[in-house]
Amino acid sequence: IASLDKKDVDIDKIIESFEVPARPISWAVGDLLEKYNGADDFDGSSQHAPVNQARIDYLFEHDLYNLPNEMRPDCHRLKPHTYPAVYGRMRWNRPAPTITRGFACCGQGRFVHPLCHRTLTPHEAARVQFFPDFLDFSNMSKVALRSAIGNAVPAKAGYVVSMPLLMAILEKEAVCPGGC
Repeated sequence: IASLDKKDVDIDKIIESFEVPARPISWAVGDLLEKYNGADDFDGSSQHAPVNQARIDYLFEHDLYNLPNEMRPDCHRLKPHTYPAVYGRMRWNRPAPTITRGFACCGQGRFVHPLCHRTLTPHEAARVQFFPDFLDFSNMSKVALRSAIGNAVPAKAGYVVSMPLLMAILEKEAVCPGGC
């Protein structure tokens, strides 16, 4: 967190004042299951290469959440790594992982839907990022849509961080109108 104001910001206090219990991904996307439309850019997921679709299917067939190393491509399997989430499946009753612009690809993180043999849709990823449903993403290309959703600071995080800073600015203005 950065501010031109020299006032110290207690991030722990800010987080504590807005903290709520962790919500599972089912809370964010549960009502979107019936809305899935493979032909739609917003409510459909990526079409995966056959080898990646086989990896996704393997997770479900074996009731796994992490893809075994032997199922990974050579570029991941043949070198040491500490990222078991790549090609991973989310858990329905646990919080979602951090959403990035790679959410449409199973090889870029734990982005396999917890119940469906696919990665997240842009609509589902937007919900996880706390974008309200009334936002209109219809004029964006698939690439722009994924970048806008995945590169965003979640709206709630922006609110939590900016509100105390805004309050500090307003307090300073009230004490010293026009600046000090």
